[in-house]
Amino acid sequence: MTVKRWLQIPFLFNVLVMLPFLTICLVPFISSGAGWIPSTLGLGFPYLLLLIVLFLAFWLCYIRRRLAKIMIMINVLVLILGTTQIKAVIGFHFFADTKPLERSGDIRVMSWNVSGWDIRSWDAKNHQTDQPLMFDLIEQVNPDVMLFQEFFNCTAPSIVVSYIDLLSKRGYPYYYFSPSSITVSGYFQSGLAVFSKYPLTDTTFVDLKGAGHSEGYQYADVTIEGKKYRLFNTHLESAGLNADDINAVGKVNGSGTIINKLRNSHQVRQAQAKELKQKMNESPHPVIFGGDVDDVPNSAAYFYLRKGLQDAFIKKGSGLGRTFRFVAPNLRIDYLFFSENFTVNKFFEIPKNFSAHYPIVADISE
Repeated sequence: MTVKRWLQIPFLFNVLVMLPFLTICLVPFISSGAGWIPSTLGLGFPYLLLLIVLFLAFWLCYIRRRLAKIMIMINVLVLILGTTQIKAVIGFHFFADTKPLERSGDIRVMSWNVSGWDIRSWDAKNHQTDQPLMFDLIEQVNPDVMLFQEFFNCTAPSIVVSYIDLLSKRGYPYYYFSPSSITVSGYFQSGLAVFSKYPLTDTTFVDLKGAGHSEGYQYADVTIEGKKYRLFNTHLESAGLNADDINAVGKVNGSGTIINKLRNSHQVRQAQAKELKQKMNESPHPVIFGGDVDDVPNSAAYFYLRKGLQDAFIKKGSGLGRTFRFVAPNLRIDYLFFSENFTVNKFFEIPKNFSAHYPIVADISE
């Protein structure tokens, strides 16, 4: 095989990588009506980006050849077309503050899917869960406002101590809890919760329609130093994948189930994002948004919700900003968005394995 013909093989693979990459690049521009396939392909965007860069480096090694010169120009053009998606998935502040717990703004906001405060391990760990460590972490971070998803609370202290009471005693007397799941004769409750050092008013909960993997959204107004802001907290529809689905990858029936779940959850999440965004647009006050969107930053839901707002990770984050600690290293599915009138001074994740999700924190000021 001649060298010229041999180069046709990487040429073919390069083109095959470009096609899904460019499909994903369309998502920000058609986010309100993007199909489930482009958004789902977004899960692999960082890997496609890496391949494009590697192909570019490969062609540079053969720059004297005409085909290589053409492919270099095409790959560079593809990267330029993907700028919006690249900026959404990678935080370029690699020399950010190395002392994240030191405050650098007027307001510190935390968002955290706490996975029920590790209550699912209650029996396995002989009642010794990670909940005390999670509370200690909150005390170290010392946020002014906290937005929780999958917040668990028990109304029977004889069974499990009330976590609402514990947080109230730790300096967060103002809260709004919206349980979307109530079990064990009403004693066990789980859902969205906002906790604040400052009074909350005009609290509202909306139970979004879904397939049972969403906690809806809630909002509340908070007044800090004489200024009023509207807090939004949500947990949108997830794909509902489980261990059986993961183990079935590669099998016809299993693959079909996964595809159906991804497609259906995308459709539900799009409708939920649209309803939530409309309410955010109607806010009479600057918006502070936090939540588990259950979609990566290359998805339609992400761009739809972020429109007109600042992503704290993009402003001050670094790397891929992973917030979900399982499956893949690029799963950033939890977000903090702020109105444009805020200045984002700091953003950081806390990679502690207490929950399935890492807490994310931002310092902001006006």
